[in-house]
Amino acid sequence: MAVPSDVALSLQTKIDELKVAIENKSDNVLRIVEDILSFIKENGIESVPDVSIVPCVELVLLLRWTSNDVVAAVANVLAEVAKSAAGRERLATLQPPIAQQLVNLLQQKSSDLSVSGNLAVVTQVCRALGNMCYESELGQACVLDAEGLEVLLSVLERAILLGNDASGARTLRSVIIGFLLNLTISQPEKHQKLVTLGGIGLLCKVLELDCQTEDGCNTTNHTMVILGYLIDQVSASETVLTEKVCQTLVQVLVTFSASSAEICESVLELLQNHAEDDGVKQSLAQHGLCQLLIGLVEKHRPLIDESDEETRHLFKLATDLIVIILNEDTSMAMLYGDGKGEVYVNMLQWVNTDNTDLQTTGVLALGNFARCDLHCIKMVESGVHEDFLLLLKKHNGQEDDIRLQHALLSALRNLAIPAANKAAILKAGALDVLTPMINICTLTVAFKLLATLRMLVDGQDQAAEELGQNSQLLRKLVEYSSADCHAGVQAESSRLLAWIIKNSRSKDVGAAVVQCSALSPLVSMLCSEHAVMRNEALLALTLVSSTNLPVAEQSLADSKVCAKVADLLTQHGTSMEKPMLCNALALLGKLVLSDTLAKDLAQSGVHESLTGLSTRKDISDLNELVDKLSSALKTS
Repeated sequence: MAVPSDVALSLQTKIDELKVAIENKSDNVLRIVEDILSFIKENGIESVPDVSIVPCVELVLLLRWTSNDVVAAVANVLAEVAKSAAGRERLATLQPPIAQQLVNLLQQKSSDLSVSGNLAVVTQVCRALGNMCYESELGQACVLDAEGLEVLLSVLERAILLGNDASGARTLRSVIIGFLLNLTISQPEKHQKLVTLGGIGLLCKVLELDCQTEDGCNTTNHTMVILGYLIDQVSASETVLTEKVCQTLVQVLVTFSASSAEICESVLELLQNHAEDDGVKQSLAQHGLCQLLIGLVEKHRPLIDESDEETRHLFKLATDLIVIILNEDTSMAMLYGDGKGEVYVNMLQWVNTDNTDLQTTGVLALGNFARCDLHCIKMVESGVHEDFLLLLKKHNGQEDDIRLQHALLSALRNLAIPAANKAAILKAGALDVLTPMINICTLTVAFKLLATLRMLVDGQDQAAEELGQNSQLLRKLVEYSSADCHAGVQAESSRLLAWIIKNSRSKDVGAAVVQCSALSPLVSMLCSEHAVMRNEALLALTLVSSTNLPVAEQSLADSKVCAKVADLLTQHGTSMEKPMLCNALALLGKLVLSDTLAKDLAQSGVHESLTGLSTRKDISDLNELVDKLSSALKTS
């Protein structure tokens, strides 16, 4: 490469030659411009010590030359000049503004791309404008002021119509997309305008054309970047990822999964950010995204185990997306395939791998498959619950992976919902695995643990009695019931207590509950904002009072049960459902049998609350019971 002074001298000679040729309108203009172009490309624009020697004014004049070959070559030179920061600044500050002239030329020549040479001119003009905009707010402003965005989109629309058969069509699209990226990436205020002008639809059409082969890698990569920040401008109520777009994005992954991690990341991030829409989930499931992602994960498993950061990030995007798609009923049913679906079978296999991340994904996915009673029953019949319990037994310690514990408990809870499954899960040793976790798990895991136990004791008297006589468990439930830092744990612990009492209907359990000071959480449940929890508390307290009133009397009094029942009837007595009112009256019927509690009831104003029930026309058959309770309270 020549030293700078020689470069300047050589370039100046060619420039002088060009000026003479222009003045004489010589046929040598094209050759000289091409010589200048070759010289700049060979030496690099950065090697020119002073870009001001580049004859930009003369070159601009040549943009009006009648020969398309000359115009294309001139635009090519300008594109090379704009590869340097100094060159971009020089072009952006030319008077009259060169951006306006280039935009006008772009609009003119793109009107008919079938005319000989027009496509080459448009391609090079887009290069020049795109390079002017690269990391240059001044260049971007010049192009935007010249309405370059609107013109560029119209050019893109025409370029799309060329398809892939026309010579130079792929290159033109690639250059246009690069120009659009340079023009808008640092202009967030223009993103919404680009959306309004139909930019998203055009970009999706570009993807359709360029996602078929790896030749479209750069175009696809840049298109995904633009699409990513444009879709963020669209309101949640608008459906951008139509079935056709989803199909195209899946094809992008198919084409570039082996060659471009960057494209894969862009596609997966976009899909994950917008896959909350049920229609999107269904489209992705229908077009085989989950199967594709499973294949990619399996292919790159060795890199995952080696903690390759980039691969692990892609792994997380892929596995999270599988779980998200399965969170929609139609998608889940489609991929379940009556227990023979490829995705379902693969998730079963992942549960039995030695990779915690794959195990967690597999369990989460199977938990989503278990949102249908029929699936749950078939899964338990095939022994899926045994795999879960075996895995949880290995990972139920304080130092074990919380995500896996949480996933396993969620899945087991879902499996335990159908009545037909409870006995089988209990028989597999569920309580032996689950109960020890009560003292070591975090609050987030405890929330799922308590919910799982509650599902398991429903209708299972022996299991309920086993838990109800476990004093360590009961004391932990009392502790959790006051866990103000986690409302879910607080509610689930109280509900589990109520369900243990309801399903065991055991005097011994009632005595254990009293001994462990577990009545107070149940009394507090009477004030719950949820009617179902208030009703559960009423039933549990009634059962304990029926079998253990003498030993429970003091604990009930200390818990202010009478005042809570009075408040309950005052606030909800006229509106609560009749079965719940019956439970409230049944509890009063038990409490009034205690002299101490009867006095508390009288002092708490329960009589007035009962009187207020007279306005209800639907409980005439309860009037005798209400009157009897009122009389008993008056006597006390």
